[in-house]
Amino acid sequence: RYVVVDVGAELASPEFALHQGAVALADEVLLVASPEVAGLHRVREALAVVRGELGVPADRVHLCLLYTSD
Repeated sequence: RYVVVDVGAELASPEFALHQGAVALADEVLLVASPEVAGLHRVREALAVVRGELGVPADRVHLCLLYTSD
């Protein structure tokens, strides 16, 4: 069974402590990014928070790149 929690893009702010707790306790964390420069920049910042501030080990963090073909 899986429980999916969409915590949004903002994790660094103290007002998102509940989101931070959910991410820290998750068995697997998926960071989803768009392939544009801004999206990649935001996922890099989120990765720093998840790995650094929340202490989630690298083997539990996965990056997903959104892609659509026209």
